[in-house]
Amino acid sequence: PECPGEDFGMAYDHVNTVFWDMERNKLFLLAAFIYSYFEFDLETEKISMVVGAMAEHFGWNNFNTKDNPSMYLFRLSHEVTPINSTHHVIFDNNDFNGRSFATLMSFDRAKRETKQVWQ
Repeated sequence: PECPGEDFGMAYDHVNTVFWDMERNKLFLLAAFIYSYFEFDLETEKISMVVGAMAEHFGWNNFNTKDNPSMYLFRLSHEVTPINSTHHVIFDNNDFNGRSFATLMSFDRAKRETKQVWQ
C-alpha cells in the first residue's frame, strides 16, 4: 500500500518503539513515518492490530475524539505504552510543529476499531 510519508522522502523502516508485552506475548512496533503501529501476536505469528494511517489496509477503522473517521490519529510518535488490553497511550511529536502531546487510544478488537479517547 501507499505509504503516508512517501511524499516527504521519509524512511519506511524507521521504527521508534519496539515493546514486548511478555504477559500477553504481543510485540508492538511503532513505525514513525507511516504514522502507524502494529501489534503482533507472537503465538500465531500474525498481525493482530493496526492503528493509524495503515489501519484501513488491514481492515481496521480509526475514529478521532469527535467520533469522526480519521486516518491520522497521531504523527511521528515515539512511544506506545499499553495500559491494558484495550487502552494504550501514545506520545506524539505532532508533525514537527513544536507541540508534543500524549493521546489515549481505546481498542475494540471484535469490531476492529480504534478510538482516540483523549488528547
